[in-house]
Amino acid sequence: MDLPDDDITGRFIQEAREHLAAIEARLPSAGQPGTAAGEEFFGPMIRAVHSIKAGAGIAGLRHVRDLARMLEILLRMILGRQLAPGEAVPAMLGGAGQLRTLLGQGGDGEGADGEAGDVSATLDALSALAISRFPKESQARLEAWVEIPLPGGSCFSLPLLGIEQALQGGKFLYLVEYDLTRDVQARGKSPLDVIAAMESSGIILDCREVREPQQDPDSPPPGRIPFFLLYATVVEPDVVSYLFALDSSRITQIGPESLAAPTPDAPAAFAAFPVEPAASAEELAALRGEVLAALNAKVPLILELGQGGALATAVVQFLCAAHRGALARGLDFALRGADAPAHQARLKLLGFPAAPAPFCPAGACPLCGDGCPA
Repeated sequence: MDLPDDDITGRFIQEAREHLAAIEARLPSAGQPGTAAGEEFFGPMIRAVHSIKAGAGIAGLRHVRDLARMLEILLRMILGRQLAPGEAVPAMLGGAGQLRTLLGQGGDGEGADGEAGDVSATLDALSALAISRFPKESQARLEAWVEIPLPGGSCFSLPLLGIEQALQGGKFLYLVEYDLTRDVQARGKSPLDVIAAMESSGIILDCREVREPQQDPDSPPPGRIPFFLLYATVVEPDVVSYLFALDSSRITQIGPESLAAPTPDAPAAFAAFPVEPAASAEELAALRGEVLAALNAKVPLILELGQGGALATAVVQFLCAAHRGALARGLDFALRGADAPAHQARLKLLGFPAAPAPFCPAGACPLCGDGCPA
């Protein structure tokens, strides 16, 4: 069964609306006299908003995913008695209402004029509410984001607080690679079915389908379509391959060294990095670490794209990933050198507009003029 993207999105939106209705029916009672404050009350809401977050990752609805992720963090804080329901519920109901609006627009409201700004304001308010409950000496660490690299230069970008919550109870963190063609569609399933099965044994922090840009729009689809899950579970590394029914080579444990919070220092005005058009995977991996360190230190980025050599697809994906990281943190992002004729021809071949913007003030992508492609 090969579900078209529209079918997957439609099925997700229908399920997400049902989950959201259950949350909105229960959430106003939180903190009221006679309402229990334990797992029995908050557990169903956490599982419902978690399902919305995971499904939005599959459907490519970034703002839906980010709002759901923040609501899940706050619900887990209330359950852990780190946050009083009375002070959190009004803001959370506002976030749930915005989720309902996005879902009512079929998920396409994310690109509407003004919509992204409204979502950003809500996310900022919910994030500030979470961070305010911690001592000042801990707040810089809680504001940090972590990026988990994926092949081809893209990455998962998540708040460190959400990862720490997911790993409570002795859980392990894994990066899992499925092949949508062989492991999912050939078995008569969809990515949403995979998510539903995995949620019974752990927590999906993020998920993404990764496709190589098609050089020829009329060419057949690729024979292999990687689908990545970032997953927390108590299942130990020596037996985890049985859980996923995958070869162990496609399961990578993410160790604590990859999740270290940055040490807060005085930020620089900009961090500038040269990027070679034909950089190797090893060179991109090293550069990714330097760029991530700058982003976590809240430093705006300047990437200088060199002029020698053909522009590799992995380099384009790296540039988009760097922009997404800057956008997630509200940082300015400048890309220089992409307007060279040879690079323009290559970008057009990959499906990007012909005239990238030279500077991105925490807004549209300088390559594609909107959100970066996944």
